[in-house]
Amino acid sequence: MTLSKPKLFAYGFSAIGINLLNLLMGIYLCHALYIPEPDKIAEAINAGEKFTNLTFMNNDMIARIINMDNKGLVIVAVWGVVITIAKIVDGVIDVPLANLVDRLNFKIGKRKSGLLLGFVPMVVSFLLFLVILFQDNFTTSNLWVNTIWFGVLLILFYCSYTCSMLAYYGSFAEVTKNDSERTFLANIKSVADVFSYVIVYALVPVLNGVVGGNIRIVALMIFPMSFLLFIAIFLLREKTADATTEVKEKEPGMIVSIVHVFKNKNYMIWMGVFAFMTFAIQFFLVGLPAFLTDVSVGGFGGGEVAIINAAAFAPVPLTIALYNFVIKKKGLRFGYTYAMVAVAIGMVVCSFVNTGIVPDNGTRLIIAIIGSVIASLGIGTFFSVTYIIPSHCAAVEKEETGKSQPSMYFAVQGLIGAVVTAFSTGIIMVYMRTNGLTYLMMAAVALMLLLSCVVALFLPKSIALIGKKDKAKD
Repeated sequence: MTLSKPKLFAYGFSAIGINLLNLLMGIYLCHALYIPEPDKIAEAINAGEKFTNLTFMNNDMIARIINMDNKGLVIVAVWGVVITIAKIVDGVIDVPLANLVDRLNFKIGKRKSGLLLGFVPMVVSFLLFLVILFQDNFTTSNLWVNTIWFGVLLILFYCSYTCSMLAYYGSFAEVTKNDSERTFLANIKSVADVFSYVIVYALVPVLNGVVGGNIRIVALMIFPMSFLLFIAIFLLREKTADATTEVKEKEPGMIVSIVHVFKNKNYMIWMGVFAFMTFAIQFFLVGLPAFLTDVSVGGFGGGEVAIINAAAFAPVPLTIALYNFVIKKKGLRFGYTYAMVAVAIGMVVCSFVNTGIVPDNGTRLIIAIIGSVIASLGIGTFFSVTYIIPSHCAAVEKEETGKSQPSMYFAVQGLIGAVVTAFSTGIIMVYMRTNGLTYLMMAAVALMLLLSCVVALFLPKSIALIGKKDKAKD
């Protein structure tokens, strides 16, 4: 079953709600259970300021917690370990969940079953995460109960979110009939991803200020958007298990499926490109705010950082249209190279945002804006290619062998992405920030992107020419 372009447009935006829940969980909710910089906050509270925003706590709770050795609703020393464990589980669980989704055989269809199988526990665990079991009596035993409560819910949320997204991504190869449609769908999903980041980074702080409450209120305001996923569920029209009696025989077991994906030479070349690109995108998304606010580098305030982020993300819908025009003329590899070189140039420009090079704050702000606008030419491509190529490889495999395991291609990509992310943001970035090398972070982004372009030269013609019109003539 394939969808018309208007339906593909709706399909591409249908996951924006659950993506928002995931971003809220990782960026705000996990860190709203403890008090950062308690000494500064205690001083501010004594001066009459309020700090209910972006926390689970009201000012009375904050005032009581600040006077305790433990500065949170959980055991703070343990909570960081819990988050790390949850992220490791999130990365490792991709493969078995992908095999499960690819082998589901319910009457409503495997992709639709996978979406629902993940959606229900995901929304339940998200809502329960907003509930504090013990918020009045901060005894050690009660804080341990809180820690275990939030930890179990966090792991359940990540696992169920992964299940839904693997089913969603796995359906890309099945709701489109060719690479042109897959490119269109991937670009729509990329625009939706950018909107997600804009909402989380820009709108959430504003909403916090408007409601005058804490992050849980904003989370509840955004929560209904998760039900947009039912657009995808309603649009999917799959063959039922009764009508497809050979499904179980065609789908390989987990080990066979993993080995089969790793034996796909074309896909593994893409994994090389993807690894360098993922290093860069994580450095960019996680490191840019630190780079811009570091006193020795940018030294910018919140308003200036918002302007710079807007310069990077606001043009993306238009730049994706430009990128799509390029790949229609030259193919995916040329378009990818053009986009990554643009981002690399933008990051090199941003590297001059350094108080040691340009002392004047206004001039540095202009340089940062220029670099961000240049980078916007390729930012959307970060997301788009990660949807197109796994879907393409899965579609080719199904056509050649009859085996349908698109979720496993996305799972392997997710697993490698998790390993690279842990290395880049968990080791390299921490080392650079703690050793006075923050000023080199954007240059590191540029270097990784250029290396990804070098590896992209080895992509086979079948992938290199994805999206190009009249590619048969080449």
